[in-house]
Amino acid sequence: MTGSDRTAERKLREMLYAVEMEQTLGKARILQLYLDNAPWGGTICGAEAAARRYFKRSARTLEPAQAVWLAAMLHKPQAVLEQWRRDGHIDADRTKWVAESIRGISRAQREALLKGVAAAKFTAPEAMQ
Repeated sequence: MTGSDRTAERKLREMLYAVEMEQTLGKARILQLYLDNAPWGGTICGAEAAARRYFKRSARTLEPAQAVWLAAMLHKPQAVLEQWRRDGHIDADRTKWVAESIRGISRAQREALLKGVAAAKFTAPEAMQ
């Protein structure tokens, strides 16, 4: 759409597209579209598919620590998935950063979330054959 060249012209086009998308769709719809299509490692695309594959439940019913793990995976989904399978956990600093970045929750909720994320131990999914 905007090409792969690294120029000021390309950045300007991208900015104009972003502004137009936000005005047309709104931030909530853009986020929904992103989460419906984002890669989560392997062949998994979308938050719902990731929740079902990694936690055997719907995205709507994830525990807060599970939701934080999925959000933390978005940075480098394949590398995080491989680390999870290899080490049994994902980057603790990244998950903490994600939990601390959540807006609209009370201090007590944030402390409980951070405690839950720090204590979380989820079984990594087996590689798909």
